[in-house]
Order: sequence, then C-alpha cells, then structure tokens
Amino acid sequence: MTKSRTAVPSNDSTKDPRNGAKDSEKSTKSLKGTKDAILRAASFTKAPQVSKKTTTREERKVIAQQQAQEVKEAEKLVASAVRGPLGRWWAKLQTSSDRFTLGMAIVALGVVYGDIGTSPLYTAQTFLAGQGGLQNINRATIYGMLSLLFWSITLITTVKYVFVAMRTDNKGEGGIFALYSLLRKKGAWLAIPAMIGGAAFLADSVLTPAVSISSAVEGLRTIAVFKPIFLENENLSMMITVIIIVILFSVQQRGTERIGKVFGIVVMLWFAFLALVGVMNIGQDWTIFEALNPIYGIKFLFSTHNVQGLAVMGVIFLSTTGAEALYSDMGHVGRGNVYATWPFIKIALLLNYFGQGAWMLKNQNDKALWSIEGLNPFFQMLEPNVRYVAVILSVTAGIIASQALITGAYTMVSEATSLNWMPHLQVRYPARTRGQLYIPVVNVVLCVATITVLAVFRDSEH
Repeated sequence: MTKSRTAVPSNDSTKDPRNGAKDSEKSTKSLKGTKDAILRAASFTKAPQVSKKTTTREERKVIAQQQAQEVKEAEKLVASAVRGPLGRWWAKLQTSSDRFTLGMAIVALGVVYGDIGTSPLYTAQTFLAGQGGLQNINRATIYGMLSLLFWSITLITTVKYVFVAMRTDNKGEGGIFALYSLLRKKGAWLAIPAMIGGAAFLADSVLTPAVSISSAVEGLRTIAVFKPIFLENENLSMMITVIIIVILFSVQQRGTERIGKVFGIVVMLWFAFLALVGVMNIGQDWTIFEALNPIYGIKFLFSTHNVQGLAVMGVIFLSTTGAEALYSDMGHVGRGNVYATWPFIKIALLLNYFGQGAWMLKNQNDKALWSIEGLNPFFQMLEPNVRYVAVILSVTAGIIASQALITGAYTMVSEATSLNWMPHLQVRYPARTRGQLYIPVVNVVLCVATITVLAVFRDSEH
C-alpha cells in the first residue's frame, strides 16, 4: 500500500509579496542612510579617501615629505602676506628651484662676481692716467668720476641685468645663446647679434686675465722691499704675470673641481677687504658721498676739466666689467642666490671706489706722488703693511675671475658648435661631472692671445 506524501510548502512560498517589497524598501533606505552618514562623517573629519592601491613604506614616506613641504610653502606664502609685494615676491621665489641657499650663495660669489670684483684694481688708475695724473685733478673731477661710477653700476648692472635681463630666462638658463634660442623663431637675423655677443665674451676671456692679474702683480711695486727690484727690471711684473697665466691655462686639462670649491670663500674675503679699506679712507672725508648726486657726473662729462671728453665713459665702463655674468651664470647658481648676494657686492664695490676718491681728495696736492709712474690709488691708499695682504688677495681674485671666464669660454664654444656656428672640436670632461668642459684648441688659443696682449701693452695702465 503506497503512502501518499503531502508537500510542505517552503517559507519563501508562504511569504506575502507585499512583505518582500517592504523589506527591499527598508534595505534601500538603510543603505542610503549609511552612505549619508559616511558623507557627513567625511565632511566633519575631512578624512581622506582611501585608495585601493597598496603603497610601500618608502612611497608613504615620500608622500609624507611632499605634504610637509607643501605645508611649509603655504605657511611661507601666508606669512609673507603682511610683508607687502616685496615679501610675497621673495617668498614665491623661495618656493621655486631658484630659491636662496647659503651654500649656493657662496658658490655664486666665486662663479659670478670674480670679474667685476677685480675692477677696483685698475678703474681709478686708468682714469687718473687719462686725465694726466694726480696733479691735473680737483674736487669736481673726483666727484664727477665717482658720480659716473655709481650711476653706471646702478643703471647697467642693477637695473639692466638684475631687474630686467634676469627675468628673461630660457627655462632658468641665461646667457647670450640661451636668449637667442628663446628668440630665434622671431627671425634668422638674430643670429648676427648673438654671434657678436659670443665673440665679445671670448674677447673678454682674453683681456680679463691680462688686465686683472697684471694689475694685482703691479701692486708689488708699492711695497718698499720690492720697489728697487722692479725699478731695475721694468718687465719683471709682465714676466711674473706671464708665468701665472701659463700655469693657469696648464692646469685646465686636469680640471678645477677641487679648487673651485674654495673660490667662493676667497672672493667673499676679497669683497669684505674691499669694503673695509674703503670705509677706512672714507672716514677721512665723509663729504665724498656728495658725489652720489648725478649732477656732478653730468657736469664733469661736458666740462673743460674732462680732457678725455665722452671717451671717459670707456674708462667708467671698466667698473661694470663682468656684469654680464649675473645673467649668463644664472642657470648655474640660481636666480635667488644672485638676488641675495648682489647688494653685498655692490656696497663693497662702491665703498672701495669712494674710498679711493677720498684718498685722491686728500693727496691731490702731494707733489711726491705726482712723479710716480702708473700711480694706482687702490694700493696707495693702503698702509704699507697691509699691501702684502692686498697683493695676495688681489692676485688670487684675478686668477678666480680668469678661471670663471675661461670655463665660460669653453661652454660658449660648445654651444656655438651645437648651433653649427663653429667646427666640431675635441671636448674633454676632466671632472667627475659632465658639467665641466675642457677644449684643448680653445685653451691654447686663449693662452697665446692673452700672452700676446701682455707683450704688446706690457702693463695694465696701457
């Protein structure tokens, strides 16, 4: 006998469809409420969104450092808001790759300012020689010279290069060829002024070692111990200068990376020395600062006391020799470091020039000085015992200035070669880094040209 089985309905089949709809509605409301709660919590706690990507410990460390750096930069910008436009500009500069650092500022002293730093050695000396000597000048002449010096340095170096040219960079790089690369699309004719500018720089690489080093060596004539020796041997200073220059060009093939590290410190000491001796002589006659008035310069330029006429500006522009390095070396040391160091450099230079002017005012009637051939106010205004230090520092500063221009000449030729303006030459990299170049042919040409200039003119006065 077969038993009949009665099917037991399942719970799902016994449920009311309306109950299922209610449960679904409750679930949707619950999910929506949960999402709203999460959004509200995120808005209150500002909790960051969690990424599904798993980061390593090193990546988390890098992210934390970046966030900390962003916070610092934001704090700087906020803090600078109360300092005015200048403060905001400086804070913005500090957040870029051109920010100021003490180490690079010291490097900038040696790389950028070596050339312009040797100008006090020969500018006033050349001016005196052009005016006929110490006996042919008066207060109006001295005031006129200092006024022209001050405003030339201010307008050419400060305004032209620091305020204008340094803002016209090519991806942070400066220099004549960098500027040409930026503007070459405007016309092919721009290659002509670029070539002229490059040629002028190479000429400066020849003249600067000859003038700066010879001016420094000639300081030995003012020391009593060496004075008789130089009187007996008129060409002795030229011979010493030639020896120094030959040694300087000979060491280029081995690289100057090691000694280059101390260049900045030496140049800093040199400018501090310039400022100190300048202040010591200014203290004898503080009225010398009246020469800041541009009227003195304009009157002297067109007066009968100016025996050179407008040609005297060629002498005045010696004070700005090397000013182009502020722009051309901007990419090497950073714009912020040039901005930060230039005020110190300018003040030191002006104090020394005005110190030389004060010495000339005091000694213009000293007949014993009238007979000195090639009188140099820079060395004459120093105490006899200080002249030893001055000669050592000035020779070192001259070598540093020459080294900066020689290195710049290698870079200039390399850039000209890449533009197909010059034939391809052998290039060596004596240092561990690829940034330092050495081109044997250029080195020989510069050395021979510098010695030729010395042989023709014999001293810095000519």
